[in-house]
Amino acid sequence: MEMGKPDSKDIRQANKKIILNLADAITDNLKKVFESFDCNLVTEVPPEAKVDFILVGDKAEGYKVIADKYQTIKQHIPMISLKEVINKDEFIKLNGRGWINEKILLTDQFLEIFDRFFNKKSSLHLEDIYSNLQYKAEVIKLTGHMNVGHYMDIISSEAIIKGHNVVNIRKYFLNAITYLGYLHSADIGRYPIDIDYMIKNDRVDLQMYCGVENFYLEYLQSAMRDPDRLNPLKGALVSCFYNTDFLDVYFLSKSSKLVLSASFLKDEKLDRKEGYFTSMLLNEIDSFSQFQLKEKERLINIKIKKDEIIDYGLLENEKLPGEGISICITKRLRDEPPLYEKVVSYINQVREQEENAKSEVELNCFDIQNYLQNYPSQAEIDFLNMDDYEDILSALINSISFVLNEKRQPSIKGTDHIKDEFTRISGTKEQKEGMYIIRGSKQENEKGEMRFVSSKVDKDGEGEEFDQDSVLAQTNIAAEASELFEKRIEQNKQNYEKRIQALLRELEEVKFQIRNTAQDKADIEKLSKENNDYKNSLETSMKRIEILSEKLDKTQSAKPPENVPDIEEALKRQYNKLKRELDERLAEIKRLDHLNRQLEAEVKKLTAKLEKSSEILDETKDEEVKVRAMDVELKNLKVENSNKEKTIQLLTQRVKALTEQMSRIQEESKTSRPVDNGKVAKIENRMKQVDIANQNLTKERDALKKEIADKKKDVVVLQKENQSLRNQNQELERKLKVEKSKQAA
Repeated sequence: MEMGKPDSKDIRQANKKIILNLADAITDNLKKVFESFDCNLVTEVPPEAKVDFILVGDKAEGYKVIADKYQTIKQHIPMISLKEVINKDEFIKLNGRGWINEKILLTDQFLEIFDRFFNKKSSLHLEDIYSNLQYKAEVIKLTGHMNVGHYMDIISSEAIIKGHNVVNIRKYFLNAITYLGYLHSADIGRYPIDIDYMIKNDRVDLQMYCGVENFYLEYLQSAMRDPDRLNPLKGALVSCFYNTDFLDVYFLSKSSKLVLSASFLKDEKLDRKEGYFTSMLLNEIDSFSQFQLKEKERLINIKIKKDEIIDYGLLENEKLPGEGISICITKRLRDEPPLYEKVVSYINQVREQEENAKSEVELNCFDIQNYLQNYPSQAEIDFLNMDDYEDILSALINSISFVLNEKRQPSIKGTDHIKDEFTRISGTKEQKEGMYIIRGSKQENEKGEMRFVSSKVDKDGEGEEFDQDSVLAQTNIAAEASELFEKRIEQNKQNYEKRIQALLRELEEVKFQIRNTAQDKADIEKLSKENNDYKNSLETSMKRIEILSEKLDKTQSAKPPENVPDIEEALKRQYNKLKRELDERLAEIKRLDHLNRQLEAEVKKLTAKLEKSSEILDETKDEEVKVRAMDVELKNLKVENSNKEKTIQLLTQRVKALTEQMSRIQEESKTSRPVDNGKVAKIENRMKQVDIANQNLTKERDALKKEIADKKKDVVVLQKENQSLRNQNQELERKLKVEKSKQAA
């Protein structure tokens, strides 16, 4: 790759990263690395060109001059040093993100690490990162800092077998776990700590990662300073750094994981005597100021919390020694009860002087904001946000002590109703809805009210004489059960449809309010534009004031002509006018900025409510699908019942016809002439046929009885499912009411 000055038109080729080389000559191995990553290495760039990385070396002007010239902090341009960095803290503050010893490129083993830094490709597992090595990684899960020694011995014993420097590995392991332990004690990091390690003949790779929240570069800088015996946090990463050959620290924002990836080499090509230094990269880790620039919509207030130095504890839950990690937290009004009481008292005084004042339950956050516009000391309440306004509203409705007690006894959102629901379900004595005793069912038989079937069946059921009334009774039972069942299902269906429509109407109201919030957001953008116009006008006014002040000074120092008093008076009037205009615009800008912050917070809050309401709507739609599926199943059961009823009617008609025919034959046999053997045989044969048909009909009737009993069981199951769906719909209605009440508040 040619190192001359490139043409400005050819600097950014298709999707190539621009690396500005200010380190003079670099090795051929490093050039090959950049070529493999499809990077364009240049020595100069025009002012309008965008730079992705800057390589620095022994520059006489120092890192600060380079950072100021190329605006590395504002433009988010990482600097990489090819020489050892002495003042690492200063270099990192100037957006320095690593230093690379070119000697390690002789090993040809770190392309994966550079690829992670320059192309933002990575994995939490060593097997995926070094897939070309085809070597299995071992995994350890550390659940606390009290069992470090056991796992350290496991790794050390495997490394010493292959001839590695286990002293460096043990020092690194202990200090890395110490640093992650401090993150846990500051509620930034979370256990467990996952440890992947690969031990080969020529290298050891050790990667630790754990979950973190709101991780910033400042949390690394405190561990990169000189070691302090009283505060083990200081110097923890410095010790890690000096005991490895390559240390890569990176943050995975999507999964909120902090990763410490270390490599220990056993290579004869590395000369560790003269000018050798450990390489280190800080990847995808923003400082707190950079985080604020990237997340402008998040207007958060910062409070640095420092823990007192305490003695080193031996128990798992003991605090670690030293002042620990500085934590960024949000300041709340209710954390300062005296100021809280003062603000609420002021609002009550203002409301007493109001005519036709709203009641406390009708107030909203914007009313509280208006009340506090003329608060005597605005500096005291400059940090207030929407959550603080809601606390003030709660104090106006209830009392300050009520709000503070509520803070001390937190409850999980959305679970207040659980105890009542369990009590009602487990202790109820009421009869289940949708459960009716059908005439002729088992329950009624047990009461001795069975009055339809009068069978003459023996214990084994053989030789039963068919009774026409029993068939008619079963027909009536089926018809009555089907009618009741149909009415009940139709009623449940109508109730479900009404509830679903009500839920949809409430969701439409929520969406309408969100659309209004979107209009408020457009108003915010308009106000922001007006703010910019005010600021530009303000700058112009300031310049005019300066010019007028200079003229006024010159006029006073010069010899006054005859009309000096008039000129001086005119200048003073113009100066005072501009000064008043300046003060008014400053006050207006402050008011608009405050309103802007409040409206943005309200937009976020309502957007979150819309997302939650959408989830409830999805659940409601799922329940509606279940109801429809059950409706189809019930229709199928109705069709089957109808077919069975027709079958019973046909059987009844056949039995009636056979009975009449049998009666006629018996009458004829009584009044007949002298017996004809042929006719007697024919009659007996006919009688046998009638008996066989009677037995067959009896069997069919028993089968129908069993089917009807099974259908009754299906009815009970479906009724229970209907009850379950009804409970789920009631729960959804309750959730919507809760959301609606919170939104109204």
